[in-house]
This record gives sequence, C-alpha cells and structure tokens, in this order.
Amino acid sequence: MEETEVLRMIALENNPRNKAILLTFYAGGFRVSEVAALKWKHLQSRDEAGQITVFAKGGKTNSVLMPAAVWVQLVVLRGDDSGESPVFRSRKKGHLSECQIWRIVRKAAERAGIEKAVSCHWLRHAHASHSLEVDPSFRTTG
Repeated sequence: MEETEVLRMIALENNPRNKAILLTFYAGGFRVSEVAALKWKHLQSRDEAGQITVFAKGGKTNSVLMPAAVWVQLVVLRGDDSGESPVFRSRKKGHLSECQIWRIVRKAAERAGIEKAVSCHWLRHAHASHSLEVDPSFRTTG
C-alpha cells in the first residue's frame, strides 16, 4: 500500500473517532485486536505526544510512542471518560468490535478510491514499510 493511499484514506475521513482509528493503526502498527481492546488507562501522556501500551500476541506487552499530531486526535475523543472506558466506543458506549473496525477501514479505502481489498493488517504493514523507507538504517540484511 502506497503512503499516498494511506494519507488519502486518513484525510478523507470526517468522523473524528474513525480518523483516530486510522491514525492509530498507521502510526502505531497495531493489530485490530489491540486497537479494539484499548482503554484510556492504556494511554499515557509524554510531553506533547503520548504512549500507548497494548497487550499483544503471546502475552507480550508493547509500548508504542505516538506522534504529537496523532496524540492530539486521540485526546480529543476522551471527554470525561474514565480510565476503564474504551478509547474507540460503539454507539452503545462499549468497545467497537473487530468487525466494526474492519468496516471502518474498508469504507475509508473505498472513499479514497482504493480498489485493492484494504484491511487493518495492510495498515500495520504500511506502518512498517513506510517507517523503513523513512529510515533505511532499520532494515536488516540477509
């Protein structure tokens, strides 16, 4: 997936929650299960930016620093929610399901005119690929 395609998906999303979901996937390289399970207690401020701690596959805990521009989009969503509240809430105030998040990503891709079958996992891969393009020193050889 090209960087311009991801950026177009994000730019054309008008719903603040859905835009924050796309930004979180792309900036953090998270799995859909990790994004769906996020609670406010998993987010922590770091100066103007922030950090998200997720409970990943294999019982691992990962902390990911988020850029200030993404952090601001997330913080705006919180309102008066407690630490136990979901970051990405459904209309019924619970966690969005993974299925609902997949639909949000697919709709954003359609809106951006992307004809490929875009998935949440593609955004995870785009995060990794585009990060390597920015700083090739992270690439491994062999």
